[in-house]
Amino acid sequence: MHGGRPPGVAHRVAAGTSLVLTGLLFVFALVLAIGNAPLLLVAWLGMATGMFAMSFGLAATGVRRVIWQIVAAISGLIVVASLVWMALGSFWGFVAIIVTAAAIGVLGSFALRQSAPTHGDLDSVHPVLFVNPKSGGGKATEANIAAIARDRGIKVVMLERGDDLTELARQAIRDGADALGTAGGDGSLGYVAIAAIEAGIPFICIPAGTRNHFARDLGLDRADIVGALDAFQGELRSIDYATVNGRGYLNVASMGVYAETVSDPAYRDAKIATARETLRSITQSEERFDLRFVDSDGGRHPSADIIMVSVGRYHVKGNLADIGKRSRMDSGGLGVLILDAPEPVAAIEMATLSIAGAIDRYPGWFQWETTSFEVESDAPVPVGIDGETVSLEPPLRFTIHPGSLTIAVPHGTPYGPTVSPLSRNNGLRNLWSVVRGRRFD
Repeated sequence: MHGGRPPGVAHRVAAGTSLVLTGLLFVFALVLAIGNAPLLLVAWLGMATGMFAMSFGLAATGVRRVIWQIVAAISGLIVVASLVWMALGSFWGFVAIIVTAAAIGVLGSFALRQSAPTHGDLDSVHPVLFVNPKSGGGKATEANIAAIARDRGIKVVMLERGDDLTELARQAIRDGADALGTAGGDGSLGYVAIAAIEAGIPFICIPAGTRNHFARDLGLDRADIVGALDAFQGELRSIDYATVNGRGYLNVASMGVYAETVSDPAYRDAKIATARETLRSITQSEERFDLRFVDSDGGRHPSADIIMVSVGRYHVKGNLADIGKRSRMDSGGLGVLILDAPEPVAAIEMATLSIAGAIDRYPGWFQWETTSFEVESDAPVPVGIDGETVSLEPPLRFTIHPGSLTIAVPHGTPYGPTVSPLSRNNGLRNLWSVVRGRRFD
């Protein structure tokens, strides 16, 4: 296994069973598809019509927009009805597929579980925890994190609206802090983590935000906020972080549709309505984003609808529950993801391939891993960095900093989130390596 001892007997048995079940899953799915070909065709036609309707509806106004919305709604009902009818007619087939897929996920994840490399335990004398009482709807307040932390000898700083978190963190370091933690969401974490990197001291994440993507990918139990405080006496790991034009971040930087949407002041209070209006205005203008880049094969591109540059590679296919996860935080690479779907037909093709688990075959989809990436433009570029949009002067230069963030986690924290082998790159090949008793990358 990567970075550790060869797999044991239990891991090898789990890997072998998972491979056998994968073969059965393919057979079950094939038989189900052949036996329900007409319903599958109806479902696909409904999906295609719905995609057309939604795409044209974004650019329409008045009565036309209402008509397209009705068509999209009817198409959705047709898809749902076809799938329900298929499930009722092949009940045990659907049960077999669901149970088999779940078993592959559990057994395969266990077989590919790795021990995270550590370098000792945190020995902090003056730890400081910044608590955002508003983050995640007040999770930290409900869990009484501040009082519990103080009882453990941790200095607590309660954040208020308008606070400069970066400066507060740097001041804490000047005052003698030798470990910094944040109880808040992904947006708050980055400011304190970068200050910790600058000072060369450990960082602690307490998942008190709404989604807590960083905490999940780190392997923390997002439901156990109080338990995360054990990291102040936990083990030390080294993970990556990235910079864009010198600004550090922990998760992802986005350009294109998402950044334009988040930059709208109305987004915070009306996310869906704002996203819909942004897409409509972009569709109506027929202007492409001025985001020029070179792909992994050296091909030059004048634009893209979405560009995402993440710390490590995100899973974008496989099991639905695994999409948006990173199985490793120390891969040493940037995950670059490009999406270009300028026309309704392209959107339908992309949706079809996505459902088939083959999104990587869509010609407007690119994903690769690299150590640096550059985006050129003729004007300042809105960039969504861990949920906050800033305007940066081009060219935008992205760089990965391998193992440069020392982070403390509770003892026994898994090496990243649970991810099915069906969602991993080379997942089945890695399972075969485990069966043979060999390490894998």
